[in-house]
Amino acid sequence: MTNATRIRQNQTPSKLDYVFTDEENLIEVVNYEVPLGKSDHVVLTWTLLLMIPPVPSNQVKYNYHKGDYEGIQRSLQTIQWKDRWEGITVNEMWVDFRQKLRKVVDMYIPLKTEGKRVRNRLSNHVQRKIRERGRAWQKYRQYQSGRNFAKYKQLRNEVNRTIRKEEDQKRKRILAGFKNNPKRFHGYTRSKQTVKDNVTTLKKDDGELTRTRKLQTY
Repeated sequence: MTNATRIRQNQTPSKLDYVFTDEENLIEVVNYEVPLGKSDHVVLTWTLLLMIPPVPSNQVKYNYHKGDYEGIQRSLQTIQWKDRWEGITVNEMWVDFRQKLRKVVDMYIPLKTEGKRVRNRLSNHVQRKIRERGRAWQKYRQYQSGRNFAKYKQLRNEVNRTIRKEEDQKRKRILAGFKNNPKRFHGYTRSKQTVKDNVTTLKKDDGELTRTRKLQTY
């Protein structure tokens, strides 16, 4: 809070409240409204950002894992570099090589396609237990006996234990996958963020716009 939240005549206004979030930028503006009834404490309202629409990216993303590197090598070997670069400066050689390499990359490296994210699903066993719990609850609502409630309670506890067990196993698999793979770790933590920082297209010294995310970091 940046302003006082408790205000009373002839007393020093005080700031008594805090709003805690697990991420930055989830709350941008806090409104200090009129107190309720005879209270000397202001009413606080704010808008909590729960989800933002994905920002479409115009960057070219190459799928280097599926590239034809033998094709790139064959293409570059057919060029007579000595004849091609005769009579030009080193800087001109570099510009020419970079342009040629970019054309070859466009030819032999496919682009990434945005795939659908797989939603987290509970196992068939858990889903079956949840359905049994639901039927037990409906039976108890219809016939409110101690026996029916005990059956519902038993299934409820089984569902809770099984879900916790599966989530624990999933966390262990995720943590094991982070070993010696920092890129996967940062990708996972970023996927859990509600507000994501995106790197926009940047203009290089020669006026050309960056085409890949890798160039934006230089």
